[in-house]
Amino acid sequence: MRVIRRLLARLIALVVLSPIALLVILGLGALLRGLDDRVGAVVCGRVVLIGAVIWFVGVIGMGLLTAVLVVAGPPVRRSRRCGKIRSGQPRGPGRRRRWQRREPPGHGARRRHDRGDPGGTRKDG
Repeated sequence: MRVIRRLLARLIALVVLSPIALLVILGLGALLRGLDDRVGAVVCGRVVLIGAVIWFVGVIGMGLLTAVLVVAGPPVRRSRRCGKIRSGQPRGPGRRRRWQRREPPGHGARRRHDRGDPGGTRKDG
């Protein structure tokens, strides 16, 4: 997958930057034609044609590689804590963090009662 992502990044750069270069070469060809340099204008025209074909192949390749990445699905991650394989989606209805956990009703009062009175001033009666 890493190789496919690198290739996709290079194809994106090719698809974005090559039209700019092709327009510059096309403008140079027009300038040479205006200066009566027919050979230079023809060479620039051929370079632009070859570049346009390469650009079109890059667009097709980028579409195919994107389809491969979509079909392959999300990458599988390993948990840092235990090394188990985890999918990209959380499991279950959602795990709560420690500060988000709910206590059962009356749980706090029970804990206070179980601790007893640390000062020894508790009155039994």
